[in-house]
Amino acid sequence: MKLWTGWAAAVAGLLALLAAACSSVSHRTEEADLAFRRGDYARALALYEEAARRGPGDPLLAEKIEAVRSRLSAERAAREQEAREAAARSRRREELLTRARAALAAGRPATA
Repeated sequence: MKLWTGWAAAVAGLLALLAAACSSVSHRTEEADLAFRRGDYARALALYEEAARRGPGDPLLAEKIEAVRSRLSAERAAREQEAREAAARSRRREELLTRARAALAAGRPATA
């Protein structure tokens, strides 16, 4: 009887650990979903990856991680494009100012 009781306690303990792990994965996934909806993609990615480490093999989590990485990549590309465009505008302004100064120094009217 003691052997059976010990085995039952071990199984109950294992089930409790599994339930806690599942609950933790679910909680992390819910937090990540919320962060994703808010547009906090870095936090969402960290939470999804943590959930995937705690509950590996979930194809839905893998899809969510890929979606977040895609969003982060798109945001990074948009920021880089914006920086290139801002630099180009700055160069054009500087070129116009340089031409205007040269024209004024030569006694010609400065035109765009």
